[in-house]
Amino acid sequence: MKAPRGLGFNERAAPKAQPAATKAELMARLNARQTPKIERVLEPAGHSRNVVKSAYAAENERQIANIRERLLDARMRLRTGFAKSKDMDRGR
Repeated sequence: MKAPRGLGFNERAAPKAQPAATKAELMARLNARQTPKIERVLEPAGHSRNVVKSAYAAENERQIANIRERLLDARMRLRTGFAKSKDMDRGR
């Protein structure tokens, strides 16, 4: 079976880079945990209301965890990169 035309190696398997996480983005997500008051007329009632609210809360928590993980990863890369550069200077 032939590969589709126009798809080079980079287009096929290149993962998309995530944008850099910032502390401001994390704080905005943390502040978004408390949802604003909504008009009673627009709120779903009963079980549907709980499902909708828990879905929004779960998505927000997932994004907060993702941002925290990216910030931790960036912090560790910075620390290890700084330590390696110091070791290289000592060898000179």
